[in-house]
Amino acid sequence: MPCCSTHGASVRSGRGEVDRGPHAGNVGGTALLVWWTGDGADTVEDVTTQPSHPRPRDPDSSEGPGTPPAGAVTPAREQLLKVLWGLEMEQGLRVTNSLLAQHAGLHTSTVSDAVRRMAEDSFVEHHRYGAVALTPAGEQIAVQVVRRHRLLETFLVSSLDYTWDEVHEEADVLEHVASDKLIERIDEKLGHPSRDPHGDPIPDSSGRLPALSRGTSIVKLEPGATAVVSRIRSDDAELLRYFSVLGLGPGARVEILVPPPFTRDVRIRIDGGAPVVLGEPAAEEVLTDPIDGPRGRG
Repeated sequence: MPCCSTHGASVRSGRGEVDRGPHAGNVGGTALLVWWTGDGADTVEDVTTQPSHPRPRDPDSSEGPGTPPAGAVTPAREQLLKVLWGLEMEQGLRVTNSLLAQHAGLHTSTVSDAVRRMAEDSFVEHHRYGAVALTPAGEQIAVQVVRRHRLLETFLVSSLDYTWDEVHEEADVLEHVASDKLIERIDEKLGHPSRDPHGDPIPDSSGRLPALSRGTSIVKLEPGATAVVSRIRSDDAELLRYFSVLGLGPGARVEILVPPPFTRDVRIRIDGGAPVVLGEPAAEEVLTDPIDGPRGRG
């Protein structure tokens, strides 16, 4: 998932020098922005949405040292562009500031300010009270961040024995600081994978996505259908751990059974095992490629 190797991210040199710039991270579920200053001091900004905290200072605001120069691509901007790409390009949603804020884990006011500045720098298009959309420049940045993120997740699972529920937050940090050379070496080492551990397609170095099925959620399949899981959309670690216990992941074969009466739950059989009932919100996250049987509800 960036076009250049750093995009304004701070990098410590071998001499212990520190470049000025922001770094996005996540510690214990708390989203942080870390500013490394020239004197070596770190300023940490909490950008969670918890109401008990004061409104966080936006890294793209006009107040304070967080203001990026015009046209700068900071880690905070990369993260927002990546989230916007997922909502707009992959899910086909009409993205508002509030929806973007919800998925980015930020205050709506913070995202509104950031979107306004990114629009001024031609990374997004946005009209007052309208949808937010990527420009070609913004899409180019976003898809490279997506590539980095998904290759890093794949590397952490395949080479460092991470589980798929652990890798998302790690990749969220590393994607902004890993060099282009490192990402290309990882891609070569892994044999140019087309999907990450969750089944998400990995863009190539030119930003092109592999020609893979978008998948059909199991909630749209009729009883009697048989399908293979192609992708798990959720990044929720607890849900991914639950799916791991069930054996419900990319490559699993599922049979759609008659659901419990008077509910919206989904009842399935995974790889020929005992029937399992999933609530609709969890089932929505499971995308499949149907094998046979009734195709679905549209």
